[in-house]
Amino acid sequence: MRRLPGAGLLSRTHGGAPPGLLDFSSPSNPLGPPADLISYVLGCAAEGVYSSYPTWLYRDLYESLSSFLGFDQEQLVPLNGAAEALSLAPLALHARSLVVVEPNFGDHEVMARALGIDLRRALLTREGSSFTLDVDDVIKEASQAPKPLVVIISRPNNPTGYLAPISVIDDLSSRLPRDSMLIVDEAFIDLSPGPALRPREDLVILRSLTKAFSTPGLRLGVLATANLSCNRCTSYSNGQMHSFNAFLQQKW
Repeated sequence: MRRLPGAGLLSRTHGGAPPGLLDFSSPSNPLGPPADLISYVLGCAAEGVYSSYPTWLYRDLYESLSSFLGFDQEQLVPLNGAAEALSLAPLALHARSLVVVEPNFGDHEVMARALGIDLRRALLTREGSSFTLDVDDVIKEASQAPKPLVVIISRPNNPTGYLAPISVIDDLSSRLPRDSMLIVDEAFIDLSPGPALRPREDLVILRSLTKAFSTPGLRLGVLATANLSCNRCTSYSNGQMHSFNAFLQQKW
C-alpha cells in the first residue's frame, strides 16, 4: 500500500477491503438499510430537493431527530455525518490540542495535522480477552497538552468493542483540566448493548444514523449537548446540511 505524502499513514479506501481482510473503515448494521429507503431516495428526486439551496432552519428535521433520539431540539446540531464534527468541534472551540483514546478513527491524525494542532494519544489497556481505559493516562496527556483542548473517546470503541461504563465517563469528565471539552463518539451505540449517554453540560455526544441504518453513503449525523453555549458555537460554525440528507433525516 502506498503512503500518504508526509502523513505517515497507510492509505485507506472506505467501503472495501482486499480479499481475506475485514474492513473496519465502514462498519454498519448487518441487518441492512430500512426497507423503505429506496422510496425515500426516489421521493427526494421527485420533490426536487437538489434544485435549491438548503435552509439552515430544518424545523421538520429537528423535530424528527428529537423524536428519534429522545433529546430536546435545542440540544442538537445536525451534521453531514458524525465525522463532520471531527473538524467542526476543534475549530469552533479554538482547540490547540487533541487527546484521542486509541485505537480510534485514523482521520483524527489527519485532521490534527491539517489544523496544525497538537495530537496526543492515550491507549486502551489489554485486559485478558477485553480492554479497559486507564483514566489516569488520559488525564496525564490532557494535563500536559496546550489549552484549550478536546478529548475524544469512542463509545463503543472500534475495533476493540470496548464500551466505557458511564461511571468511567463521569470520572474522566470530572478530572479534566479547565479549558477542556470531552467529546464522546457514540457512532456505534445503536449496535451495542448500551446504554447511550444523555446530553450533558460537561460533554458533547456524536451520533451516527448511517451506522444504525446501514447507509454509510448517506452522511447523516448529529451532535448533542446540554452545553448550549458550545451548541451555539458549533451550530454557527457549521456549514449547511445537504438538502438530500436533511430530507431523508426528517423522513426517517
